[in-house]
Amino acid sequence: MHGGLIEQDEIVGYHLESAYRNRVELDRADESLDALGRRAATSLIAAGSAAEARGDIGAMSGLLVRAAAFLPKGDEQRLECLLIASYPLNMVGNLVEARKIERELADSHDERFRAYALLIENLNGAYAATWVAARAEANVAAARKTFDTREDCRDLGSGGGPGNNRKAARHAGRGRGGAHARAGRH
Repeated sequence: MHGGLIEQDEIVGYHLESAYRNRVELDRADESLDALGRRAATSLIAAGSAAEARGDIGAMSGLLVRAAAFLPKGDEQRLECLLIASYPLNMVGNLVEARKIERELADSHDERFRAYALLIENLNGAYAATWVAARAEANVAAARKTFDTREDCRDLGSGGGPGNNRKAARHAGRGRGGAHARAGRH
């Protein structure tokens, strides 16, 4: 992006959010609401990516949660957005929202998102100090089984998947595992 336009997606997203909310107040049955909501979500997701690139995890998590609000529950784009938001939410201490994401992913009809929910459970547990090694290992094994049976390389079975969440899950598990090892509790 151009130096002065770094926050362009965030500004556009904000205005699309406002337009959406105004249109809802005028006519909830407006057929263009879905498209307007998706445009707002797309801009906010792009702004979230820009916030991540500049290291602003707080902004990233907020923008992604705002983006997801414009997409219907169960929508793949919404679930992807929430999946990516789970790690930064934990980083900024918003465990309540991270747990909501875990539950929504677990309730998905898509086995891939249900598998990610298991990994997010591990991540959330590590940040909430409720991580249990045996449960985490079972979650990883179940998720890996799901990903190994899928043909797409975006998932964890063959090394794909949303990189930040994969790294975060490894990091959180290692950190908690290290704490257990130092305390003599395996």
